[in-house]
Amino acid sequence: MHSECTKVQFTGQQVYVGIDVAKKSWKVCTYLGDVVHKRFAQPPDSKDLVDYLHRNFPGAIYLSDY
Repeated sequence: MHSECTKVQFTGQQVYVGIDVAKKSWKVCTYLGDVVHKRFAQPPDSKDLVDYLHRNFPGAIYLSDY
């Protein structure tokens, strides 16, 4: 039996990103529709956040507020 794994695509779906900005870290919350997907803290680096979004939600439309 052969099983195949496919990559999840979010093409055209809206992912909402809430960001609480502080000098030493950002608190981030991602939402799919009105459902919380994940809450996490990260260093204050926009490239890291963009990389995270592209890696976890490929093809999505990102909407953010801070």
